[in-house]
Amino acid sequence: MNKEGKFFNLIAYIYLTIAVLLVITPLYLLIVVSLKPLEDSVRNFFALPSSLYLENFKKVLSGDLYMNSVKNSVFVTVFPLAAVIMIVPMCAFAIARNMHRFYYKWLYRYIISSIFVPFAVIMIPVVILCSKLNIMNVPGLIIIYIAFSINQALFLFVGHIRNIPRDLDESAVIDGCGVSRLYFKIILPLCKPMIATVAVVNSLWYWNDFLLPVVLLNKSQRYFTLALYQYMFNDPQNYQFNLAFASYFLGMIPLVVLYLSASKYVVRGLTAGAIKG
Repeated sequence: MNKEGKFFNLIAYIYLTIAVLLVITPLYLLIVVSLKPLEDSVRNFFALPSSLYLENFKKVLSGDLYMNSVKNSVFVTVFPLAAVIMIVPMCAFAIARNMHRFYYKWLYRYIISSIFVPFAVIMIPVVILCSKLNIMNVPGLIIIYIAFSINQALFLFVGHIRNIPRDLDESAVIDGCGVSRLYFKIILPLCKPMIATVAVVNSLWYWNDFLLPVVLLNKSQRYFTLALYQYMFNDPQNYQFNLAFASYFLGMIPLVVLYLSASKYVVRGLTAGAIKG
């Protein structure tokens, strides 16, 4: 290997080392601080815990507001995700197989065009509409999440389904397979990578989102999601960061489990859905 190649390899290793440190350091602090009492954290923030201290987790889990916030977060994650996974693949199948028709093509373009509209532009109209409809609550947030998720999910599913050969459709029809059976028996199983991708990407958004809950669920603490509950620790007069870090650690566990269980499909699904649109 020449000197130029060695130089670029050195730069690549340095870059990767910095990237790894940027990822590992916050995770290290999250785990270490959540396992120490407040006094030890104040004394030495970066030191390892001298013993396994679980009182932070017990205090967080014993709070009624925390459990209610977790319940709300589960609702605003599971229900929109279930609705998107049930509805969008069907619409994507219809559009992908009829893209040569004027109506379907322009319907698809119309829906996809909303991806390019920043949320800041529509935030105030959304809040006003939700207020007039009296849905400034958890069910209202679920409806908003479903509406905002359709465009991106449709883009990914249409791209994925268009990569599935039409020969499968024709063979199934020749064998006497109807449209509904074709979709559920052939198309939907082949969409598993994309379903996993949409599930992971949208779950990360629903579970960690702060902006929509703070503008729609600020009437009462009983509507708070986990992100709003964690924001309550941000009190400069009494910032108990050991309890805050413990709640962050607990809130991270469901997403890590979801990602690890679906990670083998995610890259494949994103790649397949990005080829055609």
